[in-house]
Amino acid sequence: MRHAGQQSVVDEEGAMPVVPVITHRQPDVVQMVKDIKAKIGGEGSGSIVYSPFSYGFDSFIFIKKVVQYLRKNQCKISDLAHSFTTPEIHKETIFLKPNKIYTFLERVRDIYSKEISQKLKDGFYIDRDDEWLCVRASATVSMIRIVGEGKKIREDIARMKDLVE
Repeated sequence: MRHAGQQSVVDEEGAMPVVPVITHRQPDVVQMVKDIKAKIGGEGSGSIVYSPFSYGFDSFIFIKKVVQYLRKNQCKISDLAHSFTTPEIHKETIFLKPNKIYTFLERVRDIYSKEISQKLKDGFYIDRDDEWLCVRASATVSMIRIVGEGKKIREDIARMKDLVE
């Protein structure tokens, strides 16, 4: 989880003793929350799983937790917003013929094999100290989606675009 607003809520909840908190992106966050009996799980979309309430993603719970944080810390939402750094999010779509999708993913996987933090059925995540990158095949369209946050992500995207035959 890299969004500053979510991180503030996670930090607040995680400060409680013996409360495991999931703080990374994962497609199976709900199952992971259940498995490790976490209180909060999130994958960066702006919504959270808050297990005391529900095992579904719920942005209203996130809003409630933010309002509680604001009230507890006696600050305005604009004050909180100004305290966040603006994320450098990059998104790219690469359209490929259906028979080229998984060959492309294999080539990218070979290049980044030492950096891959999580393998997915349809792609992978790269997690670096201050940035992340997700490369996935679309389930509905013949294309690759690349989403990442950080300064080097543009270079990664350019490198991947160069791999397209």
